[in-house]
Amino acid sequence: MFWLRNSLAALGLGLILGLFAIYLFELIGLSGGGSAITYVSTLSLILLFAQISIFKHFYGKERGKFEYVYRERLISKEGNRHLLKEIGKVRFVRIFIEELSDFSDIREDIYKDLLGRQEISNCLRFYICLKMAKSSLRHFNFSKEIEWLKMALALRPDDLVAKIRLAAALEKAADGDGAISRYQKISQDSPIETFELKNFIGEQIARVKKYGPSERPPMVGLRYMQF
Repeated sequence: MFWLRNSLAALGLGLILGLFAIYLFELIGLSGGGSAITYVSTLSLILLFAQISIFKHFYGKERGKFEYVYRERLISKEGNRHLLKEIGKVRFVRIFIEELSDFSDIREDIYKDLLGRQEISNCLRFYICLKMAKSSLRHFNFSKEIEWLKMALALRPDDLVAKIRLAAALEKAADGDGAISRYQKISQDSPIETFELKNFIGEQIARVKKYGPSERPPMVGLRYMQF
């Protein structure tokens, strides 16, 4: 599914850029009857780059990052299923639209209202804590992000994604020692299924030790990926 969706996305982008390239060449008078060649060439290059990127994520050095983001995606799918069941389609669509904007706090009000209900499941409560942490990140409130992630871990102490996000949040808060400690604890205590993911965490430890904490740890910029 990862390969199919990203290939289709690359195909769509290639179609758009191909048309743009033809328009641009005609605009500057360089078309010369080569519109078809320009179109096919642009499309082929986009698809080639997409396949190289996909290969790197499946078999290359990016595999560990891919496995982390895939686990994050699974949590999101599970959480959305529980959220939809709890609040209904209308409010769910409203939250989805609000997620696309940084200028409204309506979604936070809905999440806080849900957290105040005794009857909601721990799974949904955990997911909402992660969403509130992400909202705090959007507002560069790293201390609040850390608080929400600790609340999430209180509900699921062994969750690997929440642990890694907390280490990344400590990095963004310029707490290099705290981040290293968290990464090391993940590496030592958490059941990590694959060598690639374990190696990914080890790379974060080595990076922070060498360069200090980063405001944009590697996993933060991967959320654009489709699955």
